[in-house]
Amino acid sequence: MTLVNRITNSSFETGSFSSWIPFNASITREFSHSGYFSARLSGDSQNGYVYQIVEANPGERFELKVSLARTGLEYSAPITLSVAFYDAEFTFIQYGLITVIEQDTIPFIGADTWNEIYQLTEIAPLGTAQALVLVDNLPRVSSSDVLVDDIFLTTVDGLFGPTGRGATGSPGVTGAPGATGAPGATGAPGATGSPGATGATGSPGATGSPGATGAPGATGAPGATGAPGVTGAPGVTGAPGVTGAPGVTGAPGVTGAPGVTGAPGVTGAPGVTGAPGATGAPGVTGAPGVTGAPGVTGAPGVTGAPGVTGAPGATGAPGVTGAPGVTGAPGATGAPGVTGAPGVTGAPGVTGAPGVTGAPGVTGAPGVTGAPGVTGAPGVTGAPGVTGAPGVTGAPGATGAPGVTGAPGVTGAPGATGAPGVTGAPGVTGAPGATGAPGPTGSSITSSSMYAANTEGTIIAIVLGGTNIPLGSIQNLDGFAVDATDSVFTVPETGRYYISYQINTTAGLLASSRIVNSGTPVPGTIISPAVGLNQYNSSAIVDLTAGDLISLQFFGLLGAATLLGDGSTGAALTIIRVE
Repeated sequence: MTLVNRITNSSFETGSFSSWIPFNASITREFSHSGYFSARLSGDSQNGYVYQIVEANPGERFELKVSLARTGLEYSAPITLSVAFYDAEFTFIQYGLITVIEQDTIPFIGADTWNEIYQLTEIAPLGTAQALVLVDNLPRVSSSDVLVDDIFLTTVDGLFGPTGRGATGSPGVTGAPGATGAPGATGAPGATGSPGATGATGSPGATGSPGATGAPGATGAPGATGAPGVTGAPGVTGAPGVTGAPGVTGAPGVTGAPGVTGAPGVTGAPGVTGAPGATGAPGVTGAPGVTGAPGVTGAPGVTGAPGVTGAPGATGAPGVTGAPGVTGAPGATGAPGVTGAPGVTGAPGVTGAPGVTGAPGVTGAPGVTGAPGVTGAPGVTGAPGVTGAPGVTGAPGATGAPGVTGAPGVTGAPGATGAPGVTGAPGVTGAPGATGAPGPTGSSITSSSMYAANTEGTIIAIVLGGTNIPLGSIQNLDGFAVDATDSVFTVPETGRYYISYQINTTAGLLASSRIVNSGTPVPGTIISPAVGLNQYNSSAIVDLTAGDLISLQFFGLLGAATLLGDGSTGAALTIIRVE
């Protein structure tokens, strides 16, 4: 592709305004952005600008580059950059670019600092043959002069072809899930759907390993010593008798009672339950650790919103069975009785209490409940019935025509005048006659009138030959027609008309204003100021013919004007037929 700059003498290196049209501007070699020269546009209350007309073709799009700086410590005025498209006869087609560099945003040249402005135009429309490139320093009292250099209007051939439509690519790899966000506020509960089908029962978990052996119970106190046997009567001393059998061993002592079970620990305060993260696939169930002594049971945490139910995990192994309590120590053996007759067998000792039962092993976690079935969609609401059309209103009955007045009788010849008779009493007043039919409605001279206004703060790019001002914010046309630009109004009837207009801008201008009738300025409506104006008012009475084309214009200056907006009247046109 080829880059083409359509501006000639872009950096003013000819030392002149060759190819440019200047106004309140001069060439300086005191400052430059590149090379040796730049253009200096006057500030203060004057309007200073340069423009150049270059080649342009339909379908081309341009990048406008401009380098700007201010010469003094005073603030910089607003600067308008514009590119306007024209046909071969230099008839305006449309703007490709119009932008305003805001007040006091241009740097001071003292530090050799420049602003490089880059702007992209619209695509040139059909019929385009040339473009007008304008850099305009708007008038502001006490504003600084502005330096302009390196003005380029560059096009790239083939850069903006028609948009293609390729085949849709295959979907990319799904990224890893992001971190779980903080829980949102709990929404109001939705209506309860019908219960889904019961999920399949999860397979039983693996049996947990046996719990740790419980601590041994306390040793019971020794049993009581059995009573001594009855002493037999002494026998005859002779040969020593056979040694008697040993006495019966006393019954074992009573096994001590089991130790008291310690009181349970205080239940801890419940911890706040964190928001549930999305339930991932269940991990592999690890082997259960050795069950320690049970800790203090914490109070249950606040139940978070339920996460998505994962697939049921494997059932944990059953806890270890606690070791049996320690058996109480046997009672002390009774002393042997005196050898002789065997003593009475003592009663059996009391059976010791069983040892303390070890703590039960931890129960394996229950399998995860299957996810609830999908709630059925609600039934479709029936469409409302069609409203019947209203009955036709009967036409009013016609008003009856008034009766015909009878023709007057023939007047007889006058008789001789008799002596005056006595004046009779006045006769009864007759009923009033019928009201005649209304006459035709007269024509209204002011029926053809119009009012149109602009209240939107529109920026008007003024060219020497004249720029129509759009009046589309308010329109009361009463027979007048308006074109698509809201700036040309067609007269509906031939007659004599009163025409009045007003224009209000945000800053003073040296631009002229006028009313134009089918391309010809209307005498008496032209205002050409010698000093800057921001208010224009004029009126006239003119003869107009049906089909005449009326428009309100700025002319005589290359620049930009900003109309008042925000509901204030920026421009208005009034036309009233007076005869």
